Amino acid sequence: MSCANGTDALQLALMALEIGPGDAVFVPSFTYTATAEVILLLGARPVFVDVDPATYNVDLAAADAAIERVAREGVLRPAALMTVDLFGMPVDYDGARVLADRYGLALISDAAQGFGASFKGRRVGSGLADITTASFFPAKPLGCYGDGGAVFTDDDRIAAVIRSICLHGKGAAKYDVVRVGMNSRLDTLQAAVLLS
Repeated sequence: MSCANGTDALQLALMALEIGPGDAVFVPSFTYTATAEVILLLGARPVFVDVDPATYNVDLAAADAAIERVAREGVLRPAALMTVDLFGMPVDYDGARVLADRYGLALISDAAQGFGASFKGRRVGSGLADITTASFFPAKPLGCYGDGGAVFTDDDRIAAVIRSICLHGKGAAKYDVVRVGMNSRLDTLQAAVLLS
């Protein structure tokens, strides 16, 4: 599903999962501002996790320890693991999936820099995570002339919620608003550039 930019894509993913106050989202400590910014905007708390010095992707052993610590403390509810594919190098999605499943977390992939990459023969965005986000900013692997973004999921329910949030929380009828939403449509000029 297209949206206005990569930051909105991250926020749409979190909103669709109803992540908010009291929730902890585990993110790599080496990332762009938007990764943590959208978590804070929704009232949740980013928990920064060390990265693997060889890949700069999240260190899954460090993530495991951080999730265990937050769960033990009982102040925040561990809600999601947000991986970031840096420099075109995908995270270890098998390990991330095992970790997310162990703790009952949603797995969100910020693939702004990894869009088009493959992990064990599967493309990033093809169901490796519960939700994958992409940015089409001109400096990204697939760029348009301005801003653009997208959200990918194989979950039809989550997809329907994201489409609704993206259009001001629209329901089935034209003026039926069923949830808090935002205006995050990809403009037609950027869509044309991406399709060309």
